[in-house]
Order: sequence, then structure tokens, then C-alpha cells
Amino acid sequence: MSQKKTSLKLPIFLIVGPIAMIILSVFLYAIVNFVVGSFTSESTVAPSISDGASISQGDNAELYGSTPIFVTISNVLLFLLGALGMLAFVPGLVAGIILLNRRKANRDAASSHVSSSERNWEDVQ
Repeated sequence: MSQKKTSLKLPIFLIVGPIAMIILSVFLYAIVNFVVGSFTSESTVAPSISDGASISQGDNAELYGSTPIFVTISNVLLFLLGALGMLAFVPGLVAGIILLNRRKANRDAASSHVSSSERNWEDVQ
């Protein structure tokens, strides 16, 4: 009798995958912002109090500086990757645990199955 072999890869992927997505998005966010932040040129002139007051009015973009479009796009994509990982965490954990338990139950049922020709009929009296 052929048994369907259940794979261990899918339950493990469902449990570990969302966690890996979250960790990957945090690391890539830090790397992208560190690399791009090290290439941006900032002025070495110390701003005065009047410069701070004029910047706070919102007339110019010196308060936050100009953000390159690459950083903006990569931040949005990394946010979506992290959000997908957070949304998939609980369902993936539940589905992975269920599949692991089914796998164990199928293995236990297959090992305890005894065909009728191999059964010892002496205990049925």
C-alpha cells in the first residue's frame, strides 16, 4: 500500500518565512538608508538661530533635506515587504503547526497499521 509522503518543507516555510521577511526588510532598510545617507552631502556650516526660524516656516526644504527617489521607492517597497510579513505571521504559524501535526499523525497511523495477514489472531478469544 503506497503512502503519500508528506513534505517537511512547506510547514517549516510557513513558520519561518514571515519571520525572515520581517528581518530582511529591517536589515535592508538599515542598509539602504546608511549607504544613501553616507553619500548625501550636507553643509558643514552651522546654522544660526535665525536660520532655524526661517527653516521652520516651511519656505524651503532644508529642514529635512531632499530625499532621493531611490530611497523613497525602496522605503515603500521595504514597508510593503514588512507589512506582508506581519500579516502572514499568525496565519503562517497556525497553518505550519497544523501541517506538522498532520504529518506526525499520518506517520503514527502508518506505523501502527497492521495488515490482516500479519495480525496475530490469538489475542481475539
